[in-house]
Amino acid sequence: MKKINILLFAFMAVTFFSCKKEYVEPEFKTEFFGIYGSMYKHGDGPANINPTYLETYKNAGIMDISQGFLSHEWSFWKDVNNGEGEPDWVLVNDEVKFLKEGSNLGYQTIKDFTPYYDLNIKPVNSEDQINFIFEKGGKYKLTINNTYRNQIDYIMEEPYTILGYNVNRYYKAQPTDNNEFLVDHSLEFEIYDTLNVKAQVFEDAECTIEKPLTPEGITQIAVSQGSTLYFKDATGTSKYDSGTSRDWNWTCIEGDNLEGVIPSTSTDLVSAFIFSAKGKYQVSLHVKRENLAIQNFPNSERTKTLPLTVIVE
Repeated sequence: MKKINILLFAFMAVTFFSCKKEYVEPEFKTEFFGIYGSMYKHGDGPANINPTYLETYKNAGIMDISQGFLSHEWSFWKDVNNGEGEPDWVLVNDEVKFLKEGSNLGYQTIKDFTPYYDLNIKPVNSEDQINFIFEKGGKYKLTINNTYRNQIDYIMEEPYTILGYNVNRYYKAQPTDNNEFLVDHSLEFEIYDTLNVKAQVFEDAECTIEKPLTPEGITQIAVSQGSTLYFKDATGTSKYDSGTSRDWNWTCIEGDNLEGVIPSTSTDLVSAFIFSAKGKYQVSLHVKRENLAIQNFPNSERTKTLPLTVIVE
């Protein structure tokens, strides 16, 4: 009997060890998609605003904080319709510039970014982190493409810029022909040129007979008392380089009649001014761009005295 028990125990031991699976170290997988950007006006507000409103030559940065991807690529696109109607996206050529690593320039406007450019970085690149500026106004988008071995779900917290609260949006990676999964996510930018105040002067209300101004020096125009000239704000003609309001303001720089221009101020895009009294006059143009309904909109304003003296004889 003892011999039978020993044999039974031996059989059970063999059976136990033969059925036990070999221990395998679990595969460590970390697959996470996420981006973080310093894309907000002058350092105010949350990150990753979509769309982002900026002026030209404002430093912005973004980094890919994803993990476990197989490939990674940034690309910049511009809407050739300039924000009018449905966008038509084309790859950006040279309207975006990248800054050298370690160029901590804050959010100020710098007169010359050239020493800080890294010309080896192109609008399509695989850098982990990019710091960039836009040199021209317009509507742009920045797309990130990451591929993964497995399907992933991810959440992007996107501030709703009109009402000012955050919205969680859920996404899935898209399957590819290579049995991989692609995250194709875009952030849009509306870039506004720094206001460059310009004006034109015409003899006629139809604005066909122009009196050219000389930017390098003072232009003088002699008119007879009671004459009318037409001034047109030519600061910009598109959505991204024009002002939303303007203010013409005349001053008498030589003569007794301080109110010799009728009207002495105007807010019209094209303003007719009657020179009713003798003297010498100059006009300043104040252009303002604002949209108080949109969070982080790049409000700005500029004033320029035109290089022009009107002599009324």
